[in-house]
Order: sequence, then structure tokens, then C-alpha cells
Amino acid sequence: MARKSKKILPVRTILVVTEGSSEKIYFTSLRDAFKVPGLTIIPKEAKHSSLQYVLEKAMCEKLTGAYESVWVVYDRDTQHSDSAKVKTLLKKARKQGIKMADSLPCFEVWLLAHFTLPKATYHNQAAVIDELRMFHSTYVKNQEQQKRQDLFMEYHPHLPTAKKNASQLERQAGSDIDKTKTLIPNLLLDITKEV
Repeated sequence: MARKSKKILPVRTILVVTEGSSEKIYFTSLRDAFKVPGLTIIPKEAKHSSLQYVLEKAMCEKLTGAYESVWVVYDRDTQHSDSAKVKTLLKKARKQGIKMADSLPCFEVWLLAHFTLPKATYHNQAAVIDELRMFHSTYVKNQEQQKRQDLFMEYHPHLPTAKKNASQLERQAGSDIDKTKTLIPNLLLDITKEV
């Protein structure tokens, strides 16, 4: 009698290089919550939070060939992408196939989108966090506190609302680079695509 062979699933490995701890904690929480056969998500925080270091880390990792997808997650309000060096790095990273999931002004816009449509513009991260606390009063941008929370699972019940609001923000922003938006849903689509 012939043995039944198990179907071997292709393995997808996605690297998420973050500029900050909030983003890394969120994607670590996502990875831990959803164990999908054939999918490995590896969140890594760059050693330094400048966009230059984040991009350099992502490009070095991409060259190893160990990942199907490499993503960079960063806050656009704290990064100066107008310098010649960073523009060159962004172009080089995109040419290597590295994808960007940036948010303006910050990652917390994505969290806020789980509850409401964020405003078209914010002056700084503090304004976004203040608004987020109206819906999630215990939110803190504190690495030790966030590690004790299951950040992704706290927001997961509101994920359809977040995706809808993020899509609306992107439509409203159009090509205006100073308008609030988040590209985190693009990364989530890559994570959830069929193997």
C-alpha cells in the first residue's frame, strides 16, 4: 500500500523593519496571534530610528535572499526624506523590491483608524495620540507598557473599520504628501495573501 504524502506548503517569510518600538510590538503581537502554516513574520527594529538606518537595515537584509518580502514601517513626521542621501536610498530600496508602509504623521494614525476616520492633518504625533486616547484611554507610547499589552489583539476586533478608514484617508490625501494617511493595510494585504 502506498503511503499518503503530506502536501508541503511553500514557506513565505516576511521581514518588517521598523523605526520604532510601537510598530515592532504591533507586528510581533500580530505574528504571535496568527500562526499561519507556511508563513513567518519577522519584525525587527532598526538600531537607530532615522530613515537612513532603517532603509540600510532593510537593504542589507534583502540582500541575504532569506525573505519573500521586506517591508519598512516608519513615521513620516519624524523622518526627513527630502535629503539627497535619503532620496537615493528610498529609490534604491524600491528598486530592490523593498516596500514602504509609512504613516503620516505617525503609526498611531493606523491605530486611531480602528475607531474613527482620522483628521486630514495633524500638527504632530501628540495630537494623534491625544485623539487615540479618547477611544483607548490606556494607550501609551511606552515600550515597556506596550510589551505587557497584546497590541494587535486589542485592536483586531476593529480591523475592518481601520481598513475602511485608511482607504478613505488615502483617497482624500491623493497626491498631497502633507495629508494624513497610512499604508499599513498594504503590508497586512501582503501578510494575508494566499501562499
